[in-house]
Amino acid sequence: MKLGLLSLLATAATLLLTGCASTGNLTQIPGGARLVAESPAPLVYTADAPGTVYVRDRTTSAVVKSARLTPGQKFEMPAPAGAAYEVFFKAAEKREYHPSYNP
Repeated sequence: MKLGLLSLLATAATLLLTGCASTGNLTQIPGGARLVAESPAPLVYTADAPGTVYVRDRTTSAVVKSARLTPGQKFEMPAPAGAAYEVFFKAAEKREYHPSYNP
């Protein structure tokens, strides 16, 4: 019985460790997001539609900030000296009209 429990725990630990592995940049920035600014230029973007802005550190591939924006809302973030940041914007998904949504 102890051997079965140890085997189960070992399998669970392997699955957890495998599941935590990073698969690269694309898993952090959603598909369809477009690059709108990058350092050393100012990290400024004014939304033309509702959506979410994501700031990614190019050297670590980590998303360091995200924020929801409304149309016309300005996003501005100071970048530390020597930082390599990219700003992406993903427009909110619009629901397709269907008669069952609006009877």
